[in-house]
Order: sequence, then C-alpha cells, then structure tokens
Amino acid sequence: RSLTLHNQSVREKRMAKVVEVRDCQGFAWSSFFASTAVIRQLKKIMDVAKQYPEVLGAMQLFNLEPGLRSIALLRRVLPKELQAKMIFSDRGDWPSILEVRRGLCPEAVHGWSVHMERFRSGAQWQPVTRDRPQVVRTVRVIAGSVVCWLFRGACESNVASMKVVLRFLADARPGQVPSMAEVRRPELLALRSGTDLCVLRQGSWTATQDGTVLLEAELEGVGQVSVLATVALEGGAAGAGPDATASALTAAAVKAALAAPPPRALPVATTASILGPDPLFFVAGVVCALLAM
Repeated sequence: RSLTLHNQSVREKRMAKVVEVRDCQGFAWSSFFASTAVIRQLKKIMDVAKQYPEVLGAMQLFNLEPGLRSIALLRRVLPKELQAKMIFSDRGDWPSILEVRRGLCPEAVHGWSVHMERFRSGAQWQPVTRDRPQVVRTVRVIAGSVVCWLFRGACESNVASMKVVLRFLADARPGQVPSMAEVRRPELLALRSGTDLCVLRQGSWTATQDGTVLLEAELEGVGQVSVLATVALEGGAAGAGPDATASALTAAAVKAALAAPPPRALPVATTASILGPDPLFFVAGVVCALLAM
C-alpha cells in the first residue's frame, strides 16, 4: 500500500492519503483489551505512529456495540493527533458516520451492503442473534425511482423484538455532506415462537432525489430471529444507474419472498464468516493502519 500511495503522490503531485473503514459488528473488543500487556503495548504503538508520515487521512470504525467500555479506553490512549482522524460510530447511529465530512457517502454504504451479501451463501433467511443483531439491505436510486421493500421475521426463541426502519441517504452536492431521512419511522415488532406465521411488513416509496435507500432491522435485547429482508427498484426502473439490472432481478424476489416457507433450524453466523478466517486479522489491520499514520 505504501508503494501505491507513493506512486500516486508523485503522479498527482500531492500527498495521497487512505481512508480506512472497518465494520466492527460481532468483534469482541472486550476480549482484545482484557490483557494489561496489550494495553501497555498499544500505548507504545501510538507513540511510534506519531512519528510516521500522514498517509492515513481518516479511520472509520462503525457498527460498534453501543456503550462499549473498550472504545472509551481506546479513546483515552489515542493521542490528540490521531483522535482528530478517528470516527467511532455505534450500530444504528448512521448520522455519525454519514453526516460528517470524513464519513461515508451513500454510495459507499451501498457498496458495503453488497459486499456483505457475499458472505450469506445465497440463503434467503438470515439468522439474527445478540452477537449479530443487525440486518441491512440497500439499493441505489435516482429521482423518481419507485422502491419496494419487504421484511419477514420468524422467532427461533421463545420471544424476541425487532426494530425495523427504512431510511433514505441523499447524495451530497459538491462541498456539502450527505443527509439522511427516515422514510418509514422505526417500528418495534414483537415476535413469538410456536407458530408458522411470520411477522410481515412491506411497502413502497418514491425517491425525490438520487441516493441510497437503506432497510435496517435490528434485534432488541436477547433472542434469535430468522429474517428475510429485501429492498429493490420496482420493475427494475430502467435507467436507474449501474444497479438497474441487479435491482430488476431482486425486485422479482420480493414477491417470491412472500411465499417463502418459514426457516427450520438455521445455522448461526460466526464471527469468522464476516471478519475472515481469524478475527486477529481484524485487529492487525487496525494496528497497521495506525502505524501507517
């Protein structure tokens, strides 16, 4: 990466920088900071990082578990020079990662969502647990596009609650930051086991400008729920950008999702399925990024 940045800097006659973005859902920060030896080494790393050229423009850690003491500890040991480059965003707190100049753009949020789909092995139903309590689906739209969305939830424990919300992330004009609005206000759904009937919510919405539509479902408290969620352009919406073809395919899946049978004993996703073969790679990436600063 350093060689690539050097070549780009020489070619463009400016200091090229990198923005690191890390999805922290399911990562056990408390286990990482449980050792006092790790904390002492972390402070040494911070001192070394201050001596390196500023090739890192910003680091964004989002989807953090709300109220983590480990993150509060990390904030305390970070030098002021590094704190100014860090963005810490709790799960569901999209304004803190979107409505800031160094944050994500709506198109990047969609790219992240599409990337995460590759880890689902093509399964319609997605298991949601306390360790992985969030489901996100997105689609890119242009002004006038009609978006259809659907949520189904089947309780795998005795009782569970899911919060469902539909948001619109508007593309920013030059010199401005993106804005976010709730298309459908958050709704808390109560789910119970012992029945084949699934809780269902669906609807449609017409976009007034270009951006990303985001459907989010989050488990509130404990329990396990199997979720089937879809958001897509109605009828493919020809001319809706590079996602038009893919959206035409997923739009047809909205109707099919209504008839999908309830899940049976879905396997629970593991941390390694999202973060890679070893969660330590995740920590190593964060530390290396700080060293590159």
